[in-house]
Amino acid sequence: MNYCLYNPLANNKRGHEKLEELSNKISDTKNIDVTLIDEKSTRALCEGMDKKADTIYLIGGDGTLHKFANYVYGLDLPPVYFCPAGIGNDFCNDIGMDKLVDGMVKVNDYIKNLPIASVNGQNVRFVNGVGYGIDGVCCEIADEIREKSDKKISYTMIALKQCLYKYKRRDATVIVDGVTSTYKNVWICPCMNGRFYGGGMMVAPKQDRLSQEKTVTVVVGHGKSRLKMLLTFPKLIAGKHENNPMCKMLVGKEITVKFTVPCALQVDGETIKNVSEYTVKVQD
Repeated sequence: MNYCLYNPLANNKRGHEKLEELSNKISDTKNIDVTLIDEKSTRALCEGMDKKADTIYLIGGDGTLHKFANYVYGLDLPPVYFCPAGIGNDFCNDIGMDKLVDGMVKVNDYIKNLPIASVNGQNVRFVNGVGYGIDGVCCEIADEIREKSDKKISYTMIALKQCLYKYKRRDATVIVDGVTSTYKNVWICPCMNGRFYGGGMMVAPKQDRLSQEKTVTVVVGHGKSRLKMLLTFPKLIAGKHENNPMCKMLVGKEITVKFTVPCALQVDGETIKNVSEYTVKVQD
């Protein structure tokens, strides 16, 4: 049996279009709306599958992949094929769009041994990255807009407004494998499992999600000047900020970031408000 778990809200509520496209390619399919299934039901469904006879097709954006990976973590799954139907598609940009066959890629190896973020008493695994700072605030604002209207959200415009005059910079303490550093006027301080986040920003260009070292990368964007940071963002997007004095990249297995003033944080696009600190640990 082929199981299609899809998110109809993906790609500005056009997830069903990808479902119809996929259904034309495969037969014997049971369609399931993953947004209507809680963690317990999803896990029970996957536990009952035949590892040799069944196949899972997961349709949606990075948020859908994030939820599924957390719901079924630790299970011996049948083949799982991810069909990207989001706006940013950071996961597929990271592994390479050339690895997609018929618009999908097998993800079983990519959702194993995911790093864990501990935030406000919650433990959550993440596929791409944890965003802290202006990126978390942008997701918080986007969520508020989404609750009030159906209009298309421009994360770029939100980020520009924050960078130009709204975002209040924080001072940060960053601890990497026991080594402590402090930074003033911090704009972003994400911890990355992949290279991309934020819909195409290559913030951690050397990060390898399948590396044998099993490390993550924390990126500190800091500086007092709003104009200089605004001019730095194109380099962050292109992954050309390695030698930029406003950007520091640190690699380790356990990362803790503490802000002097609480800020919104996002985990694979899922927003958590009022966060003073987070810790990420790599799972061996």
